[in-house]
Amino acid sequence: MVSCLLGLSLFACAESPPSKKTVPTAGRGAEYYKQFTRAQDLAKEGKFEEAASTYERLTESYQDDAEIWIRLGNARAEANQSRGAAEAYSRALAHGGEYPSSIAYRIASLYANAGDRNQTLAWLEKALAIPLENRPRIAFDESFAAWRSDDGFRKLAGLAPKRSVSREEGWNYDLDFLVAEIRRLHYSYRTHPLPREFDDDVRLLRRRMPRLSGAAMRPEIQRLLARLGDGHTSLQGAPGRQIPLTFYDFADGLARPASIGRRRLSATQPGHCQPLASRIRVGAY
Repeated sequence: MVSCLLGLSLFACAESPPSKKTVPTAGRGAEYYKQFTRAQDLAKEGKFEEAASTYERLTESYQDDAEIWIRLGNARAEANQSRGAAEAYSRALAHGGEYPSSIAYRIASLYANAGDRNQTLAWLEKALAIPLENRPRIAFDESFAAWRSDDGFRKLAGLAPKRSVSREEGWNYDLDFLVAEIRRLHYSYRTHPLPREFDDDVRLLRRRMPRLSGAAMRPEIQRLLARLGDGHTSLQGAPGRQIPLTFYDFADGLARPASIGRRRLSATQPGHCQPLASRIRVGAY
């Protein structure tokens, strides 16, 4: 069993009026900057509670600066104020902070440190929806160790159910997870339907599964990924052994020049210098 490893555009008839933002005036700008540098210095000195208090005052005078909210979250986290840090990061997210999936993930880990299961799972779900690309990290993050047996957590982390499952149940779970991850992460299929051939191949593979060994399932899954039509989606953990062949896509079909094949094979296998083929047939087997 492989390890767990629409977009609709709406055009409004009228635009909402822009929200009013409080911006520091020229006179207050110098004081704002002075307090900002003071907060930075306090954090560098390890005085995180004092730094957090200074950042809090800055957010009171100007609430739309996502960077200040992030720095406030950092200071509170260092001061072991997990819930306060999570609240600050959520404000940063609301004000357009960079790397939103990472911020949401950080909030989840802080709620985990605070022992709040519901908020932890809710923020993990938000992070994945943004989307958070590195899903496998969730399973190994020690912040979430307390919930590794929790079915809700395991589903978000991409882990198989804790209960015992049959071989076919396990593979079907992996296929469901694979399709869901493609729809969540793929640059095209996040917003467009999967190719019909892909769905057909998934159904066919489910029917053939009982007759296939674990080793045979790996190339079958890689064939599914090839249906997506890009060169970046691949099955991690697949065997790295390769046959040293070069192929050329001619107008009349895919071919392997025999001389190149003989030269490459003869370097390591003197007794196997005969050409393997001159024309390659591509298709289902």
